[in-house]
Amino acid sequence: NIINNASRNKYLNIFEIPILADKKDKADRELNKYLADLINSIEEMSVLNVVAEFEKQIFQKLDESLLYTKKIIDKNYEKNKPFYKFRMGLIKTSDKEINKLSNIKNLLDGKIEKELFDKMSIIIEYRNFISHGKRFKTKGSNSCMYGIEEIVEILNEILLEINK
Repeated sequence: NIINNASRNKYLNIFEIPILADKKDKADRELNKYLADLINSIEEMSVLNVVAEFEKQIFQKLDESLLYTKKIIDKNYEKNKPFYKFRMGLIKTSDKEINKLSNIKNLLDGKIEKELFDKMSIIIEYRNFISHGKRFKTKGSNSCMYGIEEIVEILNEILLEINK
């Protein structure tokens, strides 16, 4: 049980939790279910927030890298080489070709340690399920083997790898 009998009425009154039950034990079960669902929602929102911050940082780093790459290409691409007039179009841009987390995942595939890549894949699958799969009740990972602290550590490790 999430709460004990003494605090049941306190929570019901403070948070105005809508529990309909004709018996005390049924009210306790309903309240415990309500609070468990609430905790689950908070955990899912935490995952979404952490992954969104990861995406923000990844795309910021990607934009910096692409700008640097464009400068190098523009300065060093020889005029007598094929596609000279189109040289800048040869560079992918984050706002056109690399604009989703799945694109970042594909970009990192084979470039970071496999174990780290696999962990990231599990996190992304879970994030996608929270964001999209629940409404369709699709197959997918409706739980994650990592807690929020581990997810933060894994994504931070990837950010460190990208900076190498």
